[in-house]
Amino acid sequence: MNTRFKRILKELMAVDGLVTGSHLAGVSNVSSRTVREDVKQLNECLEGHGAVIRAVRGRGYTLEVGDDAAFRTFLQELLEVSTDMPVAPEQRVGYLIRRFLQTDGYLKIQDLADEIHVSFSTLQNDLKDVKDILSRYHLHLVKKPNYGLKVEGEEVNVRFCLAEYVIDRTTPVRRQIQTLPDLHDEERLALIWTVVEKYVDRHGLQMSDIAMNNLVIHIAIACKRMMSGNLISAITLQMEEILKEKEYIIAGKMVEELNEELGVCFPQVEIAYIALHLLGTRLVTEQRLEVEYLQDAKGEGYAVLVDEILRAVEQEWKIRLTEDEELRAALLIHLKPAINRFRYGMNIRNPLLDDIKKNYPVAFEAGVVAGRIIDENMEVQIDENEIGYLALHLGAAMERQNLAGSGPKRVIIVCASGAGSARMIKYKLQSKFRHEMDVVATTEYYHLKNHNLDEIDFIISSIPLEEDLPIPVIHVRTILSGEDYTRIQSHLDLQPHSHQTYLRRDCLWINEQYSTKEDVLSGLTDKLVKKGLVDPTFFDSVMQREEIASTSFGPLLAVPHPISPQWNETFLAICSLEKPVLWNGEPVQLVCVLNVKKESTEDLQMVYAFLTDLVENQELVQRCLKSQSVSELWQILTGV
Repeated sequence: MNTRFKRILKELMAVDGLVTGSHLAGVSNVSSRTVREDVKQLNECLEGHGAVIRAVRGRGYTLEVGDDAAFRTFLQELLEVSTDMPVAPEQRVGYLIRRFLQTDGYLKIQDLADEIHVSFSTLQNDLKDVKDILSRYHLHLVKKPNYGLKVEGEEVNVRFCLAEYVIDRTTPVRRQIQTLPDLHDEERLALIWTVVEKYVDRHGLQMSDIAMNNLVIHIAIACKRMMSGNLISAITLQMEEILKEKEYIIAGKMVEELNEELGVCFPQVEIAYIALHLLGTRLVTEQRLEVEYLQDAKGEGYAVLVDEILRAVEQEWKIRLTEDEELRAALLIHLKPAINRFRYGMNIRNPLLDDIKKNYPVAFEAGVVAGRIIDENMEVQIDENEIGYLALHLGAAMERQNLAGSGPKRVIIVCASGAGSARMIKYKLQSKFRHEMDVVATTEYYHLKNHNLDEIDFIISSIPLEEDLPIPVIHVRTILSGEDYTRIQSHLDLQPHSHQTYLRRDCLWINEQYSTKEDVLSGLTDKLVKKGLVDPTFFDSVMQREEIASTSFGPLLAVPHPISPQWNETFLAICSLEKPVLWNGEPVQLVCVLNVKKESTEDLQMVYAFLTDLVENQELVQRCLKSQSVSELWQILTGV
């Protein structure tokens, strides 16, 4: 099943009702006629699997599930099956990056075009994106006449890129064997894992499951690259600085055992490479938040940096977090390894980024402010991926503010992606189910065995738990969705919470005609200037914010806003477009402009609740787009 089919199925599953053909065409960037053909073929795929897509003339499509068990089995098989041949542009770019990284020699453009069944010109366009991504790792494609293209750059950067684009970071390490040529021995990978876990536990480094997974993968990649004669340059790794860190000593002890067990000799520079990963992924358990690690971080100036971040977030977004000591501790612990990553060029992708932006848009915007303060103070360029990680900590604190108490159900949260994600899940659940749930602990899966489950009612886990446990396990996504809340509610017998709205009726427009993102923002700026709400510099401020990270927050929706508060009134301006426009590569048809008053003392929680509901509720977005008058749009939005 191709990507477009999966996208259509996802949209139909997300809405309890009808989805218009124009909506499906918009999110897939195709015509309504193509959607009709896709639905026909998709129904052929669903035949015999307990579900069918019904077309209602003039209204849209709906997914009807007759056999829930059969349909769930179909979905599980669909998620497990991966297609080797890329279809969408982003798939082709990822495929090409993997081909170049895993090939020592040159690759001809025409051969690659034939390989993935595209034209020569299409491949050349894809190569522009490939070059852009490689450049982020200080790698480049070199061309040799009659031979083709190959990747060149420092070995350490090749490995960073390998780990991000060849390895699926969300898959357990023991399922990665087929993606690591010359390392098809599962026993060898299991041995690396055992050695890493032993020394991490022994020295109290406390890494998340994903960090453990990644470190094992990096060591496996290092073994493969060393066997083929590719060693890291000591100059690249800034050896003198790394040799001073205790992580270097720990890495050395790991390597002593690995040398003996694997028969691979790790030179000093490769030991430093492992130490670099320990520096970049180090975490501390919640029980040790206030101990020597915090003292070291404070002594190195991170406490002042955290103060500046929290003051800026409060000033610009009116989110009062300056008194939250748990957030301070979490940021102190997070920032030191994070800045180490950027200092050594370990710019990693965030697999949760899209979900963070979609489900926690306000926390993400607070993360944008935090990233800007880090840039200004530490002289390191924080990218969108790291902003997402900062948003997890800030979002957990925001949820904690809404927490009024705990409930009788005692639960443990199992999360594979680290303390920030675990706290986000914890405080989101305690805020949502404030009187019904008591989160006793958060833990990594490999430490679950250390917890006594006798007095625990159930486990909430972001990863599938394959072993039999004496209590129920609720499987949820790391970034919680409505479906996750429904599953949890079935255990707690609760009703979903409601939301309120905040917007201006005189700032609503429908079916406006624009062709680009810039046209939209320029046109809306003109409208707002005429109303006396902003001045013409509003456009420049909004574009500056777009340069940091796209404000496209889910299918067909964007929430643009100025980079900082500069005007005299807080307002929301909402505009639907006649046709979707590309917004940093994503189709957008509903634009919600947010402006926060300069030096505002307003309580903006109502605004944030509305935005969160708009981002999470795809059915609401569809209803807004179908509005034929401002009055109709106003009724829809005020009824949220």
